[in-house]
Amino acid sequence: MKLHPVDRNALERAIEITKAESPGRARQIADKLKTESWRAVAEFAAYVAQHVSLKTRPWEFAPVDVDEDNPIPDGDDVHRRGRAIKLLRRLLKAGLSRYEPSPIEALARVEGKVLPPVA
Repeated sequence: MKLHPVDRNALERAIEITKAESPGRARQIADKLKTESWRAVAEFAAYVAQHVSLKTRPWEFAPVDVDEDNPIPDGDDVHRRGRAIKLLRRLLKAGLSRYEPSPIEALARVEGKVLPPVA
């Protein structure tokens, strides 16, 4: 399946961001590229980058983990699936990719919002 240019761009950036995380992560990406398809490695990198940028807990979802047509859970949502679905829908509505490595920052750029400085 051919990738949309927006997705390809996000996946390329996700690989670079994930490789820059640490020397160990850079080796992991290089090793994976030897045995796995570029797309599989890029999607893994997007998964890592989103979870890092969103500071999720191990059991929580990020936009890369859900589909936009999933229903928003009612009641107790300890896995934050609802948040991930809403965020994915915002990304797609803004013309961004589900693989965006830093979803909140990307949306802020597109929506013209100013993010508070990181402490």
